[in-house]
Parts: sequence; C-alpha cells; structure tokens
Amino acid sequence: MRGWWVSLIIEILILGGLGIFVMLRQVDGAGVVQTLPAKLASLAVVGILAVVVIGIQLLILIPIRRKRQ
Repeated sequence: MRGWWVSLIIEILILGGLGIFVMLRQVDGAGVVQTLPAKLASLAVVGILAVVVIGIQLLILIPIRRKRQ
C-alpha cells in the first residue's frame, strides 16, 4: 500500500509540473507563440491525461484493498 501512495504522489507532482509548464511557457517547441486559447487546449490535454492516470490508479487500488482485508 505504501508503494501505491508513493507512486500516486509522484504522479501528482509530475502532472502538476506539466500543468505549470504549459501555463508558463511563452513559445512551444515548434516556435509558435502560445496564446491563452492554445494554453487552455494544452491544459485540457494534460487534464485528460490526469483523468486516465487517476482511473488506472483506482483500478490498481481495488485489488490492493481486497488483498489487505
């Protein structure tokens, strides 16, 4: 269970860092200036990634909790 919590905290830090990076960058890798709509679209992609990761984490948590009982 401790390993699950450690991996969850690491994933939250990575996703939070990605979100901060997306909002603070002025120019993307292709050299295009990032406007607010472009930043919000990128942030939406990071949000979708976060939902997928949280779903996988919950699927992993179910067998761990059953095993402990």
